[in-house]
Amino acid sequence: MKQNLVGEKFLWFKERIESADEVTPAKVLELMERYLGRFDEELEQIQLKHTVGQRKSRQHASREDVIRMTKKREMNEFNTCGLEMPNLLNPKQLSMLMEWEGELRFLQNFKIVRYSRSHLENLIKKSSNGEKTMDEESQNEADEKEEKTGKGHKLMYIP
Repeated sequence: MKQNLVGEKFLWFKERIESADEVTPAKVLELMERYLGRFDEELEQIQLKHTVGQRKSRQHASREDVIRMTKKREMNEFNTCGLEMPNLLNPKQLSMLMEWEGELRFLQNFKIVRYSRSHLENLIKKSSNGEKTMDEESQNEADEKEEKTGKGHKLMYIP
């Protein structure tokens, strides 16, 4: 079940990345905000159905509740510890995502990171000042280690 949800999330990001050349922290932040708002249109439709006919019962109550709880949980994660997602700032991981055809058995090959709003905003600020970010330095070290040993990190926490 969890693997299906992760696969759906990865596909959502893959389908919305225009170019596999490079993704900036600003682009990741924009994608995350769009991801968090992916249910907004459906919620509007449910609200519209509630207003039409002035129904007393909530016809789509369970779906609406699931969407609201999911949205609240994901928003809370993004604003605190971060949401798990593929490492879009790593060129190797980005190209692997773009070549991925949605097969769940290959999910284990991705390096999953947690991006929080504050972390992405700090990366944007640093990159606009021309500073090398800690992510770039630590990622270069991790790539070198992986090339030497063939072993990579599966989950990176990025505060």
